[in-house]
Amino acid sequence: MTSAVLIGLTAALTVATACLFLLPLRDPKAAGRHWQTPNSPDTATAWLAASIHDAPTSALSAIKAHATMQLHIECSTAECARKAAAFDTLTGTGAIKPRTR
Repeated sequence: MTSAVLIGLTAALTVATACLFLLPLRDPKAAGRHWQTPNSPDTATAWLAASIHDAPTSALSAIKAHATMQLHIECSTAECARKAAAFDTLTGTGAIKPRTR
């Protein structure tokens, strides 16, 4: 009886631990790109969410610019400085030809 209880508790603890590490705590795309509320106590997450959209500190290579464009596909170049820098790099190399209106 005691070993069955221990096995059951071990299995429950293992499943609970796996759920904590494998399941996302929140879905950022469900509420839009800027899902962090201004008054959130999690300031580190808010800083990280803002910093990934900041302009890069050095020039992007064509490969990094291409990856940045894929990562920031939902961002606009007007609002996301990192995507704007990647767009400028790719237009400079001729990989993207901007539309003319």
